[in-house]
Amino acid sequence: MENKDLQFRVLMEEDLETLRKWRMKSEVTKYLYTDPILTIEDQKKWYEELQTKFDAYWILNFKGVDVGYATLRDIKNKSADPGVFIAETEYRRKGIAKSALISIQEFAFGPLDLHKLYGPILSENYGALLFYLKNGWKIEGVLRDHIFKDRFYDVYMVALLKEDWLKFKKD
Repeated sequence: MENKDLQFRVLMEEDLETLRKWRMKSEVTKYLYTDPILTIEDQKKWYEELQTKFDAYWILNFKGVDVGYATLRDIKNKSADPGVFIAETEYRRKGIAKSALISIQEFAFGPLDLHKLYGPILSENYGALLFYLKNGWKIEGVLRDHIFKDRFYDVYMVALLKEDWLKFKKD
C-alpha cells in the first residue's frame, strides 16, 4: 500500500521537543510500557545514545504536517522491533499507521533482508492487536501480568516472518 502523501524523515535533534510532547500524551502512553515525564535534557541524552546504534528513527510527515513517529530498532540477528504511533489525534484512522508499517516491512524485508519483525502490544491496545493480525502478523505468546501501570497488564508478543509477509503480500 503506497501512500504518496506520507514521508519518512530521519529523526533530527530539532525534532526532540515535538517528540517529547508526543511521548507524554496520555492517549499515546496508555498503550506504552511507561508514562514518562520527560525533560528536553532526557531527550537529548536519549538522542545521543541513538547515535551509537544501528537503528532507524523517523518522524512521519503526512501532507506536510509532522503527525507521528516510527522506528525500526534492535536490529540484530536478522530481526528487528518496529514501532509506529500517530500522535496528532486528527490524523488517526486515516490509514497512515498502516501505510507506515507496510513501508517499514518493505524496508526490513527488502533492502535490510531481515527474517523477522516482532514486537510487544499491551493487552489494552485491542486496535493495534487487530491491526497487526489483519496484516499477517501472528501472536507468538502472551506475557501475563507483565507491565504494571495503574494495574497489571498482559503483553501480547506478535511477529511477522519474511516468508509469511511474502505470502500475505501476494494475497
